[in-house]
Amino acid sequence: MKIPGLRSPHEKLDDIVYFGRMLDKIRLHAEGKLPADYHKALGGGFDARCCAFLGVKYEDVVVRVRLGGEDTDMLEWCLTNGRKPSPRKSISGTLTSANAVGATTPVNDSRNAKKNSASPTATTSKPSSTSSTSTKAAKYERSGRERSRNCYLN
Repeated sequence: MKIPGLRSPHEKLDDIVYFGRMLDKIRLHAEGKLPADYHKALGGGFDARCCAFLGVKYEDVVVRVRLGGEDTDMLEWCLTNGRKPSPRKSISGTLTSANAVGATTPVNDSRNAKKNSASPTATTSKPSSTSSTSTKAAKYERSGRERSRNCYLN
């Protein structure tokens, strides 16, 4: 369903996707024009991830949006009061190749740190007897998570 005044989550505001949509949802909710289906998820889901990425609280963004101003002013406020991510930083804090769609080559990932800190005997143990089907499913699931993590900066 197309909601007037609510932009696509793929539209960028200063190279950050979704941020503009979050602002639109805040404004529409304040005007009473946001459908009730959206109310429960306000501040959660991608709203929460976007705010965490920028290092600000959703409630603070709502207060700032209600004060008025342009979208670029809102983003500048977030970057001033939160953190300014580097152009190569993704939502999860994982560094990836620039402009690589669905890049799955993390440099600094907590899961990799756990794997790398495993004991030497764990790396030399015999492989488990999992089927290739479940291995493919796990690989697909991981690649999907990596793509969703990298969705904020393109």
